Amino acid sequence: METPGGTHTLSLSFDHRGRACLRGGGGAKGTGHWYPTGWKTFSYRIVEHFPSPDGTPQGHAEIRDDATQNGGTYHAKGTSKVFDAAGNHVATFEGEADFVRVSTADPGRVCRD
Repeated sequence: METPGGTHTLSLSFDHRGRACLRGGGGAKGTGHWYPTGWKTFSYRIVEHFPSPDGTPQGHAEIRDDATQNGGTYHAKGTSKVFDAAGNHVATFEGEADFVRVSTADPGRVCRD
């Protein structure tokens, strides 16, 4: 994922019930939902939480992306709003992400981890 802070590696999972899960670097985790918007297009909304090494919340991001599927790849583009640990809005940025599908298995258990 490309953001103003650089390129980040993360994992996104989408289950058949409309649930979306994110796992990022540094222990970041997020959950939300996805929904179809057209032929091979969908949107997802995820709240990603950022912990410190000791697990203390450091803030969160509200991610709102629109994605297009092309075979086993996806391109997403959208807006993220970043908040500090006290809930104060600190930044808004546009981001883009390219993903590769690695499995078609239902990731429901991934969302519970």
